[in-house]
Amino acid sequence: MQAYEIELRGERATRKAGQILGELLRQQPTGKRDFVLALEGELGAGKTTFIRGLAKGLGIRSKITSPSFLVAKRYTIPSARTRRRSFGLRPQDDGKGRVFWHFDFYRLERPTQRDLELLNFHQILSDLHTIVAIEWAERAMHSLPEKRLTLRFTTLNSRARKLIVSE
Repeated sequence: MQAYEIELRGERATRKAGQILGELLRQQPTGKRDFVLALEGELGAGKTTFIRGLAKGLGIRSKITSPSFLVAKRYTIPSARTRRRSFGLRPQDDGKGRVFWHFDFYRLERPTQRDLELLNFHQILSDLHTIVAIEWAERAMHSLPEKRLTLRFTTLNSRARKLIVSE
């Protein structure tokens, strides 16, 4: 398993890293596979800040807040516009119909299968038109798919974070 370490200096850098990943995910063709991002790290390590950038990169304009009390929030990913050189047409890309789910398991110390069923968690994870980001993913590791991107945030000091990305 390959892992990459990135030092993020400040909230702006954390949001920008998320935005870059969001832009990359938005370019991926829909219906090929789902994308599950498992975010781990202590309180205040930058998980929600990263997700704000991720949502921006996905083209979501809604204000992103952590769904700690709701556990999950659903956002529609707007269709990207691409410019075709021939005749100046601007068709929609295949991002139409994609959804971003933001889960936060902070309030669920150990989500049970019943908790996850009530959230339609497994159905959401298997949807090929969905990008899922899960804060406090370590609390539900037993229910996550093997194919996922794990993002572990560590606080280095009051301004800097270390992000370890692995598959």
